[in-house]
Amino acid sequence: MNVRIAFSPSLYLFIPAISDYDAICNIALQILEQKAFCQQDPDQDENEEAPEDQAEYDSVLISSAGDLVASLANALGPDFNQAFNTFFPLISKYYVRFTLLFYI
Repeated sequence: MNVRIAFSPSLYLFIPAISDYDAICNIALQILEQKAFCQQDPDQDENEEAPEDQAEYDSVLISSAGDLVASLANALGPDFNQAFNTFFPLISKYYVRFTLLFYI
């Protein structure tokens, strides 16, 4: 079973016990901005495209970060309003890119 699918409903139950909400949000932000340490390749030039397997790993990681943000929004309800303004532009750029590629 996929860990991110199994973790998502659990987050809803345990969000009141999570004391470092900001750290979780910062990790999701880093991933969505493609600035997480695991997304960096020191051997790759800035203008060079990522290898196909790396792009696939990034896609799964970004999708998981989106699932995490959705779980946080679900768990926090109205308290997520301020964070929504930060996350929405980051997530929507991937959605728009996907739908454009899908229809082309």
